[in-house]
Amino acid sequence: MTARPGETDDDGLFGWWRAADVRARRAFVAASAGWMLDSFDVMLYSLVLASLIQDPTLQLSTTTAGQLGALTLLAAAAGGVVFGVLADRLGRKRALMAAVLIYSVFTAACGLAQSVAQLAIFRVLLGFGMGGEWATGVALVSETFPARHRGKALAFVQSSWAIGYGLAALVNLLVAPLWGWRGVFLIGVAPALFTLWIRGKVEEPEMWQRSSGDARGRIGDLFTVGRARVTVFIILMNACCLFGWWGLNLWVPAYLNLPVDRGGVLGVLCGASPDTFAKITPLLSCFATTIRHFGPPGSGHTAKLISNYLVTGMVGEFPELQGLMGRYYALDQGVDPDE
Repeated sequence: MTARPGETDDDGLFGWWRAADVRARRAFVAASAGWMLDSFDVMLYSLVLASLIQDPTLQLSTTTAGQLGALTLLAAAAGGVVFGVLADRLGRKRALMAAVLIYSVFTAACGLAQSVAQLAIFRVLLGFGMGGEWATGVALVSETFPARHRGKALAFVQSSWAIGYGLAALVNLLVAPLWGWRGVFLIGVAPALFTLWIRGKVEEPEMWQRSSGDARGRIGDLFTVGRARVTVFIILMNACCLFGWWGLNLWVPAYLNLPVDRGGVLGVLCGASPDTFAKITPLLSCFATTIRHFGPPGSGHTAKLISNYLVTGMVGEFPELQGLMGRYYALDQGVDPDE
């Protein structure tokens, strides 16, 4: 896409993409697709949660189901730290490939679980890869994109999560009636094939290659003077946002699958069964997130903001969180996301 009259090549809707070289574009695709497929695998649990609770083999209680979700998120936090260090020391590309393989393999393993203990182990290992993918993918994009457009690129990477959620809903819609929740989880191994593309097309950032080996992987550097304030701010803001997002979205599909007398009435009011509505809601979230970034054609910042909250209210999702997360990561790189 060429720039409009009066615009430089860096301006316009896709100026951030035109300003990037081939290495940066491939890094962006790797990080975005990896995060999208991460979402695809992780959110399968929420979409089949009602079936897991009803499964006579697992006999999963709602309390245990919530605890498994919490364990996955705690493992993701640990994975982010560990893979952050590994990405510093071994390279962004290798760490990203390892993270994708881990969450893919152990998503499929969930479909083979014969007990709650086995499912818990597989969910913890899956979460470890989930956190590792984001940590390495963000570093890959940040070190390859021009500083002026880094915030925009990271926001788009974050938004790929909603697309993965939509794909997970589609797979659940098609696969669950045929092969049940186990078949849905087994499909989760497919993202492992993506590592072949990463291996052949993605290059390590020049910034990482030029860095000193002794200086890599020092977590204490995040809390030095001048960095500690931003680091703490990012941690607290993300923790608060994710607390609210996961607290709702972990349970929404299962809640909508409840009988009408237990609260599963929302889908009925919308002209669909609760089961159907639970499966199509994430698909609508993709549309909502698109509006969050582009807004109505020709609209300014205010119009985009208004449309964002209108669509959020209609869909029942949190697409604006994707944009907020992108802004936080941009701040972490010392970039004003409004520039």
